[in-house]
Amino acid sequence: MNKKIFLVIGMAILSVTQLWAASFYVDGIYYNILSNSSDVEVAYGGYNSYSGNIVIPETVEYNGQKYNVIGIGTTAFYQCTGLTSVTIPNSVTTIEYSAFYNCSSLTSISIPNSVTTIASNAFEYCKSLSDVKLSDNLQEIGESVFFNCDNLPTTGGIRYADTYLVEVMDNTMSSYMIKSGTKYIGERSFLNRNNMVSIDIPNSVTYIGSSAFRGCPGLTSVTIQSSVTSIGSSAFYGCDGLTSVTIP
Repeated sequence: MNKKIFLVIGMAILSVTQLWAASFYVDGIYYNILSNSSDVEVAYGGYNSYSGNIVIPETVEYNGQKYNVIGIGTTAFYQCTGLTSVTIPNSVTTIEYSAFYNCSSLTSISIPNSVTTIASNAFEYCKSLSDVKLSDNLQEIGESVFFNCDNLPTTGGIRYADTYLVEVMDNTMSSYMIKSGTKYIGERSFLNRNNMVSIDIPNSVTYIGSSAFRGCPGLTSVTIQSSVTSIGSSAFYGCDGLTSVTIP
């Protein structure tokens, strides 16, 4: 049994756990009450429990108590293939692991500036996703956040990344600059970017994940800042044009 099958089984078990853990349900949305009893996060409600257009409120009332909606929980919208759009309020600060995994009909997402953390695989396999607006205040983004989002634009002028924050420097997508303040370049972040020629890594980056630049044959030189303390396996595998690497 391979790693992917184990992941699917594990996510299925986790999804069932999330369903039973939901604290309450209001206006089509499930919620979990967090350790601070006045805060909640959007919770998983079952397979395809969310569809169409979902508007998450900043606050929600249940049994006479008012709660602040501060997060989108682990697997909250997991495999909700009928979900087409989500409005995230400015009260949300965290989008958890696999929150929108395989939401295959989701075409666009706007993440408000209140969000500081997006966990791993949050939008993985959202294959219809073509428009992403990221929070300017992101401090931490996990691995493979936008992995296998095949419909994301591949031409310049759009701020997004496969996994992390990137500012496109020209319209040929050959020159990339990672946004200052980014801490991690995660697994498969720039996998198979055949036309990548240069990458500017800021001194805020501390970790470069496995296969981060794998299969970028046009990349000729890389300068790794002294802030980097770890480089994962196969990070530059298949970078056949690479002639110069500066490692602190």
